[in-house]
Amino acid sequence: MLGLGELVLIGLLILIFFVRPSGIFGPSDEKALGSKAVEERLEEGTIQELDDESIRRILQTFSSCTVLKFPDHRLYLAEQETPNVSALPGGYLVITRGLYELYRKGEVGADEMAGILAHEIGHVELGHGKSAALRDFWSRGLKGGSDYLKLAPGSNVWFKLSKFLLEKQSSRREEYEADRYGLALVYKAGYQTTGLKNFLIKIKEMSGAHPKWTALVSTHPHLDDRIQELDVHIEALSETGKLAF
Repeated sequence: MLGLGELVLIGLLILIFFVRPSGIFGPSDEKALGSKAVEERLEEGTIQELDDESIRRILQTFSSCTVLKFPDHRLYLAEQETPNVSALPGGYLVITRGLYELYRKGEVGADEMAGILAHEIGHVELGHGKSAALRDFWSRGLKGGSDYLKLAPGSNVWFKLSKFLLEKQSSRREEYEADRYGLALVYKAGYQTTGLKNFLIKIKEMSGAHPKWTALVSTHPHLDDRIQELDVHIEALSETGKLAF
């Protein structure tokens, strides 16, 4: 029999999983949130401004082919070897040294870079950065609620499990959403729709094959699953000009 504390915690989980508060942050708040994060990283010396004309042309192509909530993107370089791009709220894009060097050497082509950037723009335009901030707020509320209610000795396990499930459910959903958004954007901009898929295949080869069961405990979808879904949408775009779903 579940006690009052456990029932309240389950209620909070349902609220977080199925209610996505979208009106709490406006575009100006998202911009301020991203600007603050960039400012802190610049002060720490973990990123620096990146001026690359070819990447800027890709971003300008995106901005000119569709209406974006945040059309003015700012580029930054992070001294990290793992090939990646991260998006901060408001249109701030951080490219790692590892990815930038692969791009400069031609090992990552323009269509692949376009696919990667379009995916990250998807995160920005769909408000995933602010959603992450809100999830952090909710998870803090979960922890505070657990402490306040003085749940059973195992309540901390409940909190950790609920926080993991929240991050896992949201992160996986958002990755697929950003994949679909990015595909539609590169298609509209005239880039090859296979860019992101090809990059993910390279990442898989570089990192080694991971057992598919690891997706069960990861906050991101398994690469094979993402590649498979990308294939479905790529085929649909080539045949109908629209995403499969």
